[in-house]
Amino acid sequence: MVRVGPSVLLCLAAVASATKDATFVTDSADAAGLLHQANTLRHVDSANASALYAQVASMSNITAAGDALFALGDLAFPDPSARLFFKQSAALGRPHAQHMLAALTAIGIGSPPAVASAVIYDHFAALGGDSRAAQALGYRALYGLGSPRSCAVALKYYKHRAATVVAESASMAPGLWRKPVSLVNQAVTDPDTDFHKLVYVAAAAASARDGRALYRAATRYLTLMGPVDSSEYVTPRAWLEEALVCGEAAAAAYLGHFYAFGWGVPIDYSRAHALYTVAIDIKGGEALNGLGLLHLHGRGVPQNEDVALDHFDKAALQGHADAMYHVGAILGARKQESLSARYLQAATSSGHALATFAYAQVVEKTSVHPFPRTCDIVVPLYKRVAEARGHPLFDRAVAAFHRGDYAEAHLMYRIVAEEGYLVAQTNALWLQHEGYVSYKDPRLAKRAAAQGSGYAQLLLADAHYNRGDYRMALAAYTVIATSTQTQWKTPGAYKIVAPAAFRLGYMHEMGLGTPASRSSALQFYARAIEVERRFKLPIELWTWKWALLDFFAVLTAHQSENL
Repeated sequence: MVRVGPSVLLCLAAVASATKDATFVTDSADAAGLLHQANTLRHVDSANASALYAQVASMSNITAAGDALFALGDLAFPDPSARLFFKQSAALGRPHAQHMLAALTAIGIGSPPAVASAVIYDHFAALGGDSRAAQALGYRALYGLGSPRSCAVALKYYKHRAATVVAESASMAPGLWRKPVSLVNQAVTDPDTDFHKLVYVAAAAASARDGRALYRAATRYLTLMGPVDSSEYVTPRAWLEEALVCGEAAAAAYLGHFYAFGWGVPIDYSRAHALYTVAIDIKGGEALNGLGLLHLHGRGVPQNEDVALDHFDKAALQGHADAMYHVGAILGARKQESLSARYLQAATSSGHALATFAYAQVVEKTSVHPFPRTCDIVVPLYKRVAEARGHPLFDRAVAAFHRGDYAEAHLMYRIVAEEGYLVAQTNALWLQHEGYVSYKDPRLAKRAAAQGSGYAQLLLADAHYNRGDYRMALAAYTVIATSTQTQWKTPGAYKIVAPAAFRLGYMHEMGLGTPASRSSALQFYARAIEVERRFKLPIELWTWKWALLDFFAVLTAHQSENL
């Protein structure tokens, strides 16, 4: 892709602005058409796209001009000149630009940090229809950042954003719910490297006629890469077809999705049905769920909700979260609220965003608790849905990190963090703590810790310890080491829980902030070993020290008696 520097973008915009003659001032249809052309070009030829955006920016169509100015700012970003384009776009009433200005204002880009001004920008953006601005307002209201703490206000805004996410998620595109990369756990994971590894694995599997490995490579590709155009579906489809030839029947279910949803091929419901049928007995319920969708919507087969429910229920019994959601939705429509809620709750526990939204609505309507308690239950559910689609800047941040532009990655994460994404807050904090960037945002650790980031909580506990505030450190480490939260069961939890447990053991051994107790110390040392086996040898050596100390103490006492 040809990239255009910010100075060129400014020049193009200035020329377009100075030449508002009959050549450029056209009707709304022309402006909309040129804007569409520019949007199509921007990812392959940003130079020509920028010229078209500059042309549209000079036209009399205010909406198109505002969108073009925002696009010019997006192309220039993170150069400081981007702020000028965003301000011009915001002045024309474009909510996306207003929201971007809110984020830049909140973190202090182009001006000192001003959270109150950011809230005003986001209020106008939310009124203009920007649901991400609503998400930011919900986050601020939930934690009292620049606005009064209010669960009711947070509920209003998070529910709005969650509803938008649900409405935008009807495409069934693969990779739709990709989780953002956590640098704390996956800093060495490069998406490009992952892709090449998959290609290597698939090539080796094809040579060995290993259908299972081909199938896994294809499904991994679809999950990680999230194809966006037809050409990107060619590779995983070829792997799945080869896997099926090699006897891996599970591949038929995913091939069925290609034809059911038009992933890089013309939609063919009959072929999808045939492929799903091939994999109908494969564990996991993927094919059963696909058949359920065809019958539910009458795609290639007669519409029959009962048949669909039967397929969904069989898939749900095999743990398929999407099938659980559809069973819950059908039962809810049939007024079987109690049973519906159980299925929706099960799908919610599996991380299914659409089920989480539906379950939150059920809880909100049927809760027997007073509103404050209900609000406390429901807001985290809507927040989870609001954040399920990730953020466009996540991919840009990861790309910047892997090409060594750590300052840009840090900036991207800080912007996304203003919408309340915990992984963005933690990633920005990690870049600071590991020394990748010199700028330190002092707010990140407390904000991330307030949302439950174990990494941030560990850093705050370490800060208490290093200051000699042992009582505060002891309390903070104890929360981390003894917590039963889900996050402590993730693959990277050992990086947080084990150090906290070891520090607790040391503090109990030395009597720092608590009476000295070897038994308590040993309990926490054992906890550290339980979480991270590599702690076993150092801790065993450490505890052997006790035997030596006791031996020398007895020896010294004996010598003293002899004297």
